[in-house]
Amino acid sequence: MVDRINQGDVDLAINTASTGLIRDPIAPKSEPSGKTGEPGLAIHRRSGYLMRVAALEHHIPCITNILTLRAAVAAIRSHREDTVSIHRLGAPWAQPAKAG
Repeated sequence: MVDRINQGDVDLAINTASTGLIRDPIAPKSEPSGKTGEPGLAIHRRSGYLMRVAALEHHIPCITNILTLRAAVAAIRSHREDTVSIHRLGAPWAQPAKAG
């Protein structure tokens, strides 16, 4: 993924945190992963870090949590359907602002 970012093939990076143990399938089985001692986990975390750094260096937006991802998907969908509405921050009860 870092190579694709560096080549300019990526417009939006999504790298959410994982719960539980996730092993990198190409990680060496003998490499320790830090606190848990599970093979491959440290490499998985390092690759996520490298992806986020590459996105930052190339000015590519990077979504790092599920709530932000859901909000982005809703915004993109709303934009495509031309149903965008604008609200004041902190005032969910406020009426949408008039466009234009």
